[in-house]
Amino acid sequence: MHEIATGRIDPARPPWGGRHTLTPRTTPNPATFGEAFRQIGQRTVGGGPKTTGADERQFCGNLGSGILFLTSRVRLIEPNESVYTSSNHRLRDGHVGRSGHWVDIEVRGICSDADLALIHRLAQAADSRRVSVHRAAPCDDHDVSRCKVPPGSCLEA
Repeated sequence: MHEIATGRIDPARPPWGGRHTLTPRTTPNPATFGEAFRQIGQRTVGGGPKTTGADERQFCGNLGSGILFLTSRVRLIEPNESVYTSSNHRLRDGHVGRSGHWVDIEVRGICSDADLALIHRLAQAADSRRVSVHRAAPCDDHDVSRCKVPPGSCLEA
């Protein structure tokens, strides 16, 4: 404060920053999923002593309207199917997961329906399994009107 009062520092032009403009990394017209989104995390969820956990991967990217966070999880197509295995079976064997899997992608952040359709198209091109893309459920700790899941917002192939 003394430097400002004596005129050594101009408050309109502080020496510690503010001289450069920030330009966010955006990909307005991506050709691939990897070009649009970068993987920022991975963990295994679920599982237990006789079950196999599901890989959950987190991605981030900016299609032009703001940063988006994606969470993808592989799910079983048959809801009643279990991934229980005996000790001598593995997932590569024909006894487990006969009905197949699908990829569930949850999008967090403000995105238009066109962005959601673009994410679905890029994800489907990157994976041979069925892909479902939807907005995340609303949160209680911020403006719910901006992230409410409207009816029919889930895109499935």
